[in-house]
Amino acid sequence: VPEQLTKESLPTVLSSLQRAYDYIVIDAGSILHETALAALERSNLILLVATPDLVSLQHINRTLEILQAMKFPLRMIAVIINRADSHGNFRSRELKGQFPVGVLAEIPSEGRLAGLSVNQRVPLVLMDAAGRIKEALKELGTALVDNPAYFVEPVSIDRTQLPPPPPEPVTIGRATNGRAAPAAPVADPIVA
Repeated sequence: VPEQLTKESLPTVLSSLQRAYDYIVIDAGSILHETALAALERSNLILLVATPDLVSLQHINRTLEILQAMKFPLRMIAVIINRADSHGNFRSRELKGQFPVGVLAEIPSEGRLAGLSVNQRVPLVLMDAAGRIKEALKELGTALVDNPAYFVEPVSIDRTQLPPPPPEPVTIGRATNGRAAPAAPVADPIVA
């Protein structure tokens, strides 16, 4: 979709896409802002992407707590472990027991191929050399298409449970060469 989605434009865009496609994938980003929530409210399945490290584990579990508080049922949420075989804090098998939802797929770590895919603007699944990562993504797609039980009816959510938005980044430090010091990054409190 070439346009920037907003909470207001999302229903119209989704209706148009639903007429043309059986499946629509929305990368809603890492912060539960109004547009992301509008997309999640119209979803039949929410996939949270984790990596095998402590920060990701904490963010996924915090996101799951917030989604549950907002009345998203756990049966419509699953985790995908990205870079599953990388040497993070955990092995992917150790992560599987850390979530109150199932792990739907483990995508291997092939950073060189992923970077090549992005730089060439060719989806990994269409690249000849994509090997293990290509196969894992195809298996995920097949699992989703072959198992309609993964998909549930969209739900109404309780927006009163939405945490406040993160504060705006602030600029710290003094100006150098006529430019301000870079803004201090503010950690995303909610990562999906």
